[in-house]
Amino acid sequence: MNSCWPGSLPEPSVRTLGDMRCVLANPDRSGNIPLYYMYRDLALTAGDRAYLREQNVRFDITVIPPGTVGGEYVKTKGHYHPLSPSGIGYPELYLVLAGEALYLLQRSDLDDVVAVAARAGEFVFIPPGYGHVTINAGKEELVMANRSRPASQANTHFTSRCRAGRIT
Repeated sequence: MNSCWPGSLPEPSVRTLGDMRCVLANPDRSGNIPLYYMYRDLALTAGDRAYLREQNVRFDITVIPPGTVGGEYVKTKGHYHPLSPSGIGYPELYLVLAGEALYLLQRSDLDDVVAVAARAGEFVFIPPGYGHVTINAGKEELVMANRSRPASQANTHFTSRCRAGRIT
């Protein structure tokens, strides 16, 4: 992970097995076992941080180790973004820094589901109106960066209810 970010890193937010229970295909497992790590609101300098805040942009890095839980690949909890003041959902942009990712996108009305594979150096655009889950189906640590708006607070209720991204 340190080779992917030249700056200092804050303590990560950690998503545990217990946190993920509601989106697992086999939810009878729980506990405080860490599944992935989220480094939020990153900036290399104070000037960078001020600029990002002025632009209402947040830069994050998420690290997903390889592995499985109950026969299912480790993944993010998944979320949808709310509508912006203009009535259009917030988009999100990801860059895979290391490893390989599988992004599972779906509209909340379930009319469209798309899987996008990406490797280190590739970008993935999450269009407005699509929820998304990131899955590490590889053998290496997955490190990805994303750019989002702080105002686009993620909604995990729908993905939790649907047990999002069950990929085994």
